[in-house]
Amino acid sequence: MKKTVVISLVVLACFISTTVTASPPVYKQRKYFGPISPQNFNFSIGFIDGPNADYVNEHLSWWAGQRGGTYVYDDFTTVAYASAGYEKMISPFHFLRAVLSYSYMKSEGSGDYYTQTDPIEHINVDRIFKAHYLSLDLGLAYYMVEPEVRTLIPYFSGGFSAVFPIMKLETDAFLDDGTSFSAPDENISQNSFETGLHMEFGMKYFITNRYAAGLEGRYQMAQSKLRIHNSNFDVDFAGLSLALNFFYHF
Repeated sequence: MKKTVVISLVVLACFISTTVTASPPVYKQRKYFGPISPQNFNFSIGFIDGPNADYVNEHLSWWAGQRGGTYVYDDFTTVAYASAGYEKMISPFHFLRAVLSYSYMKSEGSGDYYTQTDPIEHINVDRIFKAHYLSLDLGLAYYMVEPEVRTLIPYFSGGFSAVFPIMKLETDAFLDDGTSFSAPDENISQNSFETGLHMEFGMKYFITNRYAAGLEGRYQMAQSKLRIHNSNFDVDFAGLSLALNFFYHF
């Protein structure tokens, strides 16, 4: 009897083992994802370095020096930026691109000068120059390898930009005793429409036929002018950026 039970258990174990081996795993790896969708929405976050307001700041320093004072300033630092875009495939290797990006830049400075009217007053100033930078980039991307799932795709792109800088110079002027001093010519708001160029090089990895992620370096060329003290001074928005990109193909 015991021998029969043992043989039965061995046979049952062999049957269960064969069944488990023959059945598909619970978490089966999906090997077919379908073709890459011809269009996508994408989102990027990164940093940009290079834009500067040197000409404006140098003028303000010269202007204070002509009035017996000084002006010390810092320039735009490396700042964060974000973008959202759309791509449309026109061939397996070519995509049309449209990207809207935004970044915020700030430069601060302080100094002093003497008024040129009677009575002569010693004026202290604190200034903040702000720039909200909006850019609409239109261009063409070339993929160096045909897009496939689980493939790293190098690409480069370039095109034209429509740039919308929103600039503001805020000046807080006060006398030595702390009394506020009116300096209307040094509080300026200016918006403009400019044109520019952009170039990118990146790497894109297709996780599935729907989702991809990548890294992109970008160089932008654009500038605007700020009018102060009856003169125009360039504000240079050219710079290099590096960003993480996320894509959804549909």
